[in-house]
Formats: sequence, structure tokens, C-alpha cells
Amino acid sequence: MTDASLLNIRPAAALLDAVPAAPSFILDPIVAPGTTALIYGPAGVGKSFLALGLALAAAGGGSFLGWTAPRPHRVLYLDGEMSLGALAGRLRLFGTPPPSLDVWLASEQTGLRLDLSTWEGLSTLAGSWNAVDLVIIDSLSSLAGVLPGGDPERWMEMRHFLGMVQRNGRAIVMVHHANRQGTVRGDIRRFDAMDLVLARPVQRQELRPQVGREFSVSMGAHLERRRTAG
Repeated sequence: MTDASLLNIRPAAALLDAVPAAPSFILDPIVAPGTTALIYGPAGVGKSFLALGLALAAAGGGSFLGWTAPRPHRVLYLDGEMSLGALAGRLRLFGTPPPSLDVWLASEQTGLRLDLSTWEGLSTLAGSWNAVDLVIIDSLSSLAGVLPGGDPERWMEMRHFLGMVQRNGRAIVMVHHANRQGTVRGDIRRFDAMDLVLARPVQRQELRPQVGREFSVSMGAHLERRRTAG
């Protein structure tokens, strides 16, 4: 007979068997497996350069802006705006791309365009990647139609898809534009659940040429806990 009043005492090592260790960061300390992230800002401030730098560092097991990948990861970069020549030119600025970085360009797509505001488009994307760790969508405006400011039903499909991707341990970084007020285009409340937001607000007083650009970084609670625990 089991005495329910007895304390449940067990070896400490058994706790490690019961709870698997959290996977390491894809880019320490900002992108972990299952992270959903948003990069936004006005045109011309370097959103795509930032996203491409993150992709190359994660794929090559390198570092970018002080963020470091502990090992190479499989990365898929979806570009809905640039031509083949323009993207190739940007890649050359970073050197030879690592073999674990794959790219897809809307400008090279034949047939129906990829529309990530529909379940059909999201299913096509999920069926096309192969053991990918990080997906970068550049941008929501070009690849997800009117998202996130339009049809709420379509945004719910995207959120459902992001939830499935999170549960599978894949990270997604989405690039989006700012509106004229400098906030994210569309209903900002739809981004409340993002784990990471990299924002470049409109700085109307900055009329002189600048050497670099600054993005503010906001982390969700679980990324903060993982960062401080590490």
C-alpha cells in the first residue's frame, strides 16, 4: 500500500531525465528555437540588411552585432521584394554564404505567387522547407498581402501557423514596415505575442547622414528567462 502522506523524494539526476534540457540559442541571446520575432521600421533604414545578417550568422555559426550562433543552423530566407541581382549583391558584401543558408525569391517564382496570408500559401511553405531551424520572411507586406492590417481571419491563420512552427522548435523572423507615425503598420496589438521585436522608429529630426542605424530590442518573458538563466 502506498502512503500518500510520504514525501516524493527521488535522486536529483532523475529530474534531468524528466525534464529535457532547453535547446541552445540559434543566435544568443535573441533567437532561440521556437522564437517568433519581428523587425520593423520605415523604408531605407536597413531592415533587410539586419535580417540578412542574422540569417548568415545563424547559418554559418558566426556572430553579427554581438549576437552569436553556437553552431551552424539550417536557415531559409524568403525575399519578396528584391531581384536576384540585388540580393546577390548584398550577399557578396558579407562574403561567401554558408552552405546551410537557402534562399527563395518571389521575383524568380513562376506560376502562382506565394501568399502567406492564406492557408494554402502557408502549407506550400511548410511543405517546401527541409529540416530548417530558422525562417526569415522579408517582408510581410510583399509575401502576406494585406497582413497584418487587413482581414482578421487571415491574421488568425498566420497566428495558428506560427503556433505550430513554435511547437516544432522552429524560429521565424518577420520583416515589416512602419507607418508614417513610426509604429508598426497595421494593428500593433496583433504583435503583442512576439518573443522579440527589433524596431527602428521614424526619427524625423535625423536629417544629417549617419554612419550606422540603431534598432531597439524588446524581448518577451521566456527569452529573458532563458538569457538570464544562461
